[in-house]
Amino acid sequence: MKKLSKGIAKLFARIFFNAKGVLALFIITLAAFGAAGYLYHENKKMEQKISDPTVASNQEISDLTARVGKFMDLPQDEKPTIITVVDKSKLSDQQFFAKSENGDKVLVYTAAKEAIIYRPSTNKIIAVGPVDLTPKSTFKVALYNGSSLAISDDLASAAQKTLADKVTNLQFLDIESTQTKNYTANTVIDLSGSHSNEATQLAQIINGTVGTLPSIEVKPDADFMIIVAK
Repeated sequence: MKKLSKGIAKLFARIFFNAKGVLALFIITLAAFGAAGYLYHENKKMEQKISDPTVASNQEISDLTARVGKFMDLPQDEKPTIITVVDKSKLSDQQFFAKSENGDKVLVYTAAKEAIIYRPSTNKIIAVGPVDLTPKSTFKVALYNGSSLAISDDLASAAQKTLADKVTNLQFLDIESTQTKNYTANTVIDLSGSHSNEATQLAQIINGTVGTLPSIEVKPDADFMIIVAK
């Protein structure tokens, strides 16, 4: 009888510890799935920021206006265009940028005709004033559809509208198509080679980069060639 009781006790003990093991394994598995789900969600958000420059741009605008808004009142009826100072030597002829450094962020409020230079590294406002960052002369712009997407014509038209809304001194030629449809980034090309500062500003507005004329493309009769790809 005692042997039977001991045997039953051992059986229940084994079942109990096995149950604890299964429960622990279940909890560990659940935690692992939770962590994996969180990492997957964060990874997808990061991928979206990388693949969609509009998301990254909107996030930068939100972050910068929140920081600068702690120091001064900002225009509330428009979003600023964000320009990064990449080569201060090219701005040496403009007094407004006298104290600027590479890496500074310039918040340009077109409607309010106000610009603010903010330095993220020191969390300080460097300069505030009325400044016109648009080109001083009228420039001819040749827009090219460089994407194979079905909405490629709409993308080119949207880019033209965005530029026209933010820069007043641009003359647009008819939208053309590139020789190839393999372009993956919006690219601004300074065809004369003498307007690099303006090219950088235009590229910032359309979330693009500054590049050179591809060998396969025909040089248009314009100051800037802009290839729209996304």
